[in-house]
Amino acid sequence: MRPAMKSLPFQAQESVFSDAAADIAGALRHFPNWFFLAVTAVRLRYRRSVLGPLWISLTTALFIFFIAYLYSGIIATNFRDYLLNLALGWVLWHPPSCMEPRPSSKRLAQFRTPISTNSPSFLKGS
Repeated sequence: MRPAMKSLPFQAQESVFSDAAADIAGALRHFPNWFFLAVTAVRLRYRRSVLGPLWISLTTALFIFFIAYLYSGIIATNFRDYLLNLALGWVLWHPPSCMEPRPSSKRLAQFRTPISTNSPSFLKGS
């Protein structure tokens, strides 16, 4: 006979949500730190450029606008609705995808297949 499966009590589920809410609230309290780090990163990246900080926003806005124009025509939907959805999706999902660690060239070099100059005996002929 199989033992009965126990479901999580309601209070345990509430505890998970309250813990998550507490984490989010704690992170929001540190917003000045986030802002300082973001501004510092942009300033360091574009310290010799006058247009640099604006360039990030401008290229992203142009990309979103033209992609929304193109795809709203292809899928025959309202441009304003598609622009809003694409802009929110791009701004929320693109930065985390760029944070994915990329392998270095040294790490890629170990996976290269060696090229052999010796041909198999059956190709040499008799």
